[in-house]
Amino acid sequence: MSNYSDALAGLRDQLANNITNLKAFDYPPDSVNQFPAAIVMPSEIDYEIAFAGNTFTTNVSVWLLVASGDDAIGFRRLYDHLDPTAASQSIKAAIEADRTLGGNVDTSRLAMARNIGAPEYFGGRYFAAEFVIEICVSVA
Repeated sequence: MSNYSDALAGLRDQLANNITNLKAFDYPPDSVNQFPAAIVMPSEIDYEIAFAGNTFTTNVSVWLLVASGDDAIGFRRLYDHLDPTAASQSIKAAIEADRTLGGNVDTSRLAMARNIGAPEYFGGRYFAAEFVIEICVSVA
C-alpha cells in the first residue's frame, strides 16, 4: 500500500467508526443501497505543492449520500452530518476525534462542505454533500 491509499483507508475507517450506521467506501461502489454512505475519493492533486519538501499534502473528497433522491425527507438528513456539533453524525466531529486517521496521516482537517443538494452521483439520484478533507503525511 502507498501513503496515499493508507490515508484514504484511514479516513474511510475513521468515518465508519465514528458515525452511527455509516457504510464507508474508499472506492466508488457499483451501487449504494445502505444509507448513510460515505465514498472517499481522490481529489485534485497539485504535485508542485503536494510533494513540497518531505511532506505530502493534498485534498480528499468524501461524498456523503444520505438517501435516495425520491425520499421526501432526505435533505433534512444532511443537516446532522453538516452540523459540527451533532454527536455520532457530524463529519467534522468524526475527523476531529483522531486527526491522524488511525495513524495513517500526520494531520487532517475538514476544509469545507460543498455540492450540497440532490444531484445524480454514481448512477443514481441522492441527497448528498461533498466534504473536502485536507491530509498531510510525512514522507522519507
